[in-house]
Amino acid sequence: MVWGSSSFQSKRQRILESHYSIMSI
Repeated sequence: MVWGSSSFQSKRQRILESHYSIMSI
């Protein structure tokens, strides 16, 4: 589950970053 956690974490972080960047505009 650890190998999938890191991949999910990075993907989730990218989604959050794009989400906040869209909101800031």
